[in-house]
Amino acid sequence: MENLVIATFAGVLILLASMAPVELGLSVAIIEIMLGVAGGNFLGLHTTPWIDFLAGFAGIVLTFLAGAEVDPDLLREKWRESLLIGGMSFLFVSLFLLMLVGGELGQSHAVLPAFLFGLAMARTLASNRTQQRRLRVVAFALLTPFFFLKSGMNVSLYSAIFPSRASMLAACRVR
Repeated sequence: MENLVIATFAGVLILLASMAPVELGLSVAIIEIMLGVAGGNFLGLHTTPWIDFLAGFAGIVLTFLAGAEVDPDLLREKWRESLLIGGMSFLFVSLFLLMLVGGELGQSHAVLPAFLFGLAMARTLASNRTQQRRLRVVAFALLTPFFFLKSGMNVSLYSAIFPSRASMLAACRVR
């Protein structure tokens, strides 16, 4: 499928994903992932380098915004609880990913530096609400749909419904 057709289908799916939550009462992200699954499995959509770029950049921007939402004063006051909850969450997710992927973590992303940069900028953005709102509008309106749409396009319904014995063993393998 050529880029113009993929861009057209992606644009239509993103438009539908922005309207459907109002009627269905579901999260936009869930709708975007479901439409990505439908597009990848039934419409023949696949990722392209520009979708990969936008989705990767969206992941970094979303992580930055998550760091910017942290209240530094509260974090300083409740550092033990924050460290315990954050550390345990990170540990469980990391162990799950290592088990699932089998140690092949190939590509790393700038997620941790983006979060730390967002954390460092939290006070500045809190005092400049207009800039923070503008950044969030661009992130949620333009970038995030590609992040979730690509996530959905990467899901193979056939593999999820009819997993091979080898993939089931690989998912259960613990090193």
